[in-house]
Amino acid sequence: MAIRRLRTLIFLAIVVSMTLPGVVLAEWQPHVVRQLNGKAGPFRLPARFQIVTESWNRVVAVPYIVNMPEKDRVLMLVGCDYPHRAFVLTSDDHGATWTDPRPARVGKDGKPSIGMGTALAYLGQGKLMFYESGGLAVGSPSRWFSSDYGKTWGNPVPIAVSSDKMAWHIWDPPL
Repeated sequence: MAIRRLRTLIFLAIVVSMTLPGVVLAEWQPHVVRQLNGKAGPFRLPARFQIVTESWNRVVAVPYIVNMPEKDRVLMLVGCDYPHRAFVLTSDDHGATWTDPRPARVGKDGKPSIGMGTALAYLGQGKLMFYESGGLAVGSPSRWFSSDYGKTWGNPVPIAVSSDKMAWHIWDPPL
């Protein structure tokens, strides 16, 4: 039940941050989640939500969250600014508070690299992966890996061209 509630809280924090960007809700707000139950009536579960990104005063899009149980840590990947750049932030208290966003990758000019990060996946034992749209380094869609719980990200691994030569548009986590 605790994990379900955590997932619900995190999901709501993300959904609300995407759908109500003009609303000022810095604190946790009460909410009720209805869980469908087949032909029986829905369950009503107490929950809370908060807009994690409201104080950033910037464009934030396409959030992805993973739980890293060994560290009891949650990591979020978001696209910030325009053109989008991949940023990560973490929470060590199940989403109650978050670190400041930091770029997943910094270019040679010292600025966050351009490219939308999507499809974040936790592979276990501190290993993570996300897909990138092609702007960060290699000019085509690629995979980025971390082996230190998202602290650093290694060099990109290009994604092979599809058999029909169509462009890749990756949104869903691979696992």
